Amino acid sequence: MARSHGRRRRLLPVASAAAAALVLLALLILLPAAPPGGGPTALLRAAIAAHPSPESYARPCSDHLSLSLHRLRAAVASLESGDPPAAALHLASASLQYQYDCSHLLSIPAFPSHSLTSRFLGSFAPRTLAAAGTKPSSATASAAAFPASIRADATVCKASPAAAETKQCDYSTVQRAIDAAPNYTTGHFVIKVAAGVYNENVVIPYEKTNILLVGEGMGATVITASRSVGIDGLGTYDTATVAVTGDGFRAKDITFENSAGAGAHQAVAFRSDSDRSVLENVEFRGHQDTLYARTMRQLYRRCRIVGTVDFIFGNSAAMFEECVIKTVPRAEGARKSARNVVAANGRIDPGQTTEAEAFMERKVTG
Repeated sequence: MARSHGRRRRLLPVASAAAAALVLLALLILLPAAPPGGGPTALLRAAIAAHPSPESYARPCSDHLSLSLHRLRAAVASLESGDPPAAALHLASASLQYQYDCSHLLSIPAFPSHSLTSRFLGSFAPRTLAAAGTKPSSATASAAAFPASIRADATVCKASPAAAETKQCDYSTVQRAIDAAPNYTTGHFVIKVAAGVYNENVVIPYEKTNILLVGEGMGATVITASRSVGIDGLGTYDTATVAVTGDGFRAKDITFENSAGAGAHQAVAFRSDSDRSVLENVEFRGHQDTLYARTMRQLYRRCRIVGTVDFIFGNSAAMFEECVIKTVPRAEGARKSARNVVAANGRIDPGQTTEAEAFMERKVTG
């Protein structure tokens, strides 16, 4: 009996050591990994390594995550080329938004890459963040965007026997002209759209850069569709009549419309993730959520924006100069319309470069 008791005493330290090892192993698994060293670039590389694969998710999450990776990789390239940090901050700020949109849509915890991207944004001094948050300059950007003489690379007009017979234009839909544009062009690809109403949803993807869309005037050239939240399971992101991801987008003398109506849920006329985009003399017609300035740097000049509530929203560094903002009656009646909220900023992190939209010399009516 004594021998058995002695053996038990000798086994106890071994058992205690084994239990301690198991506890340590569990802690190593559950505790977050040690922060990467090497500065801001190392944080971005760690975020890319921890980033979820877009192929693992269905749309629109796959879209969000694919664009997020594009922006993170571009941010690394920008820093390594010696560019000022402002560009990388804008890119990472946008990536954080895309990651958030996916996890929020699926009601799951934030991805590990989210906290790493946030730490990258927070690694810069407030003065650097303030400089990065500067909105696009209006005069120089607008002058460069729209030269006095514009030669069309592609033309669009309404399908008709006369147009087909005389070959007045290259395409009968705007989307077909977009699809024909070369990928990743450094110069503008100019698409002239004749007067008329074009009933279509237009998507300008990431690889279609520097698209310049020119109509024949607000109200004369109109691109319209009527998607809204709840129809066929659509979310706000997928309701846009015109959706732009390709950087360097330009538009002039045209109307983008969502005709879903005042009784519909969120219905976007225009959604943009295009960096350094410039829209001049463009009309945006809709009701709730008309203009979705989602991310990156955007300039709107002498535009007309029509809606009911929260109809200018997003998380971009956007400037609105000399724009007319018009509120129209809500479906609930005049009493509700009297309390319309025009703009809603979607900033999700204090390090993001998007404190709020800037409105200069604007006119609000309704």
